[in-house]
Amino acid sequence: TNTANLNVTTSANIVNLTVTSSANIQSNVSVQNDYVIVVTSNTNVGANVTGAQTIFSFPRISYSSAKITAQVKTVDDSNTQIQEIILAHDNSGNAFLTVYGTISAPLAANLGVFTTAINNANVELYFQQNTANSRIKVIAHLIV
Repeated sequence: TNTANLNVTTSANIVNLTVTSSANIQSNVSVQNDYVIVVTSNTNVGANVTGAQTIFSFPRISYSSAKITAQVKTVDDSNTQIQEIILAHDNSGNAFLTVYGTISAPLAANLGVFTTAINNANVELYFQQNTANSRIKVIAHLIV
């Protein structure tokens, strides 16, 4: 067993890593096998409230489906919305999703709606925000 500190400031391909205590990982992390977990954060979707914004995408040739947890917050943190999204595509240009488990705080908050589509080589997840400048965090479980 080797013991060492691992500090990576750009990107790295790690073939084998065992963590027996705690680890602090800051930024995006991909664990690749037949199943990948991707964590992303968009600090500001922008002011556009009339068109859907791309908030997450993945290569359609690499993954056929995803389970996504998405958290949306207003800039002032007065409203939070979180939901789970199941997304799949048929590899011929069609993507489908179901949004469920939505909870908002306060309960009347409705920060927006998720949709999906295939754009060239990527499956994209869009968010049509009802309040300008939403912040979105995504945890995506991608399945081959």
